[in-house]
Amino acid sequence: MLTCILPHFQKRSAEGKESTVTMITSGLSLVPLPTVPNYCATKAALHSFTVSLRVMLRASGSRVRVAEVSPPLVESELHDPYGTTERLSKHWMFLDEFIRQVMPPLLSGEENIPIGNSKGWWERFGEGAKEELARARLAGRRGENS
Repeated sequence: MLTCILPHFQKRSAEGKESTVTMITSGLSLVPLPTVPNYCATKAALHSFTVSLRVMLRASGSRVRVAEVSPPLVESELHDPYGTTERLSKHWMFLDEFIRQVMPPLLSGEENIPIGNSKGWWERFGEGAKEELARARLAGRRGENS
């Protein structure tokens, strides 16, 4: 989907307009849960892709923002077919609370938006350091100083 929409966003950027790509990852992209390894691995891959895309677009001067929302377990009927709703509902954040917490930073232009327990994991594992390193590596590949 991004392959289809990014050219449109890039065109808007060239016209001086901002656009935002919003990726939904998970706190489990940073701290995996062994009982759901495939989920954790795909969210970790999306997180890595998000960091790289953000750095590449910034380096090119693009006005396309790349935001990453990292929610905790959120109330959802997606768990119903697996019979886990009752068990998980003791641990999840209610959807209205998630929306209340995610919308202000998303609308204000923040790019890293961890919610709930994800926030502590983001702070602990230094997400800013990953972006700084990615920028330095990109600059090094281009023969620039970091």
